[in-house]
Amino acid sequence: MSEKTRREPLKGSDRQAKDAAAFITSPASAESDRPDLCAPMRDHALCMARLRERVYGSRHADSFPVESCRTRCALGRWLSGEVGRYRSLPGYRLVENAHAEFRRSADGVLAMLDQGRRLDATRAVETSGSVRQASHTLVRALQVLREEIRVAERQMAPTTHSAEPAKNR
Repeated sequence: MSEKTRREPLKGSDRQAKDAAAFITSPASAESDRPDLCAPMRDHALCMARLRERVYGSRHADSFPVESCRTRCALGRWLSGEVGRYRSLPGYRLVENAHAEFRRSADGVLAMLDQGRRLDATRAVETSGSVRQASHTLVRALQVLREEIRVAERQMAPTTHSAEPAKNR
């Protein structure tokens, strides 16, 4: 595996990690005629891990920058690029809004850390915190978009059934 594609293992096994794993390994995300929904989920999970490392004071935290601009993070670039052709789907707007809320929450945590408010930052990334809730909302929105894309592509796919009516015998 190349250095570029190797990812650090994520620590912990919370509900979000299980949801992300189920999403990533689901059959719909593996079909080749749909946009790659696996990479954005992995990138989001990695972003959450990096943010937690920053909050908990990992010695490697500075080597994992948390992007603050909506289009600079991998999910923001994905929304602006590959999946942009699905902008008309309601799920796209859900993902876009959920991503913006997650970014605001994550940026708030980074600001708390800059202000020396580590306890507040810790609360925000824990189970009932604002960042964790925004992350769960984003995961659910991605699942909605995945299903909408599946339905849209099914409706656009040419049918393989014969147009000729069956003969009565």
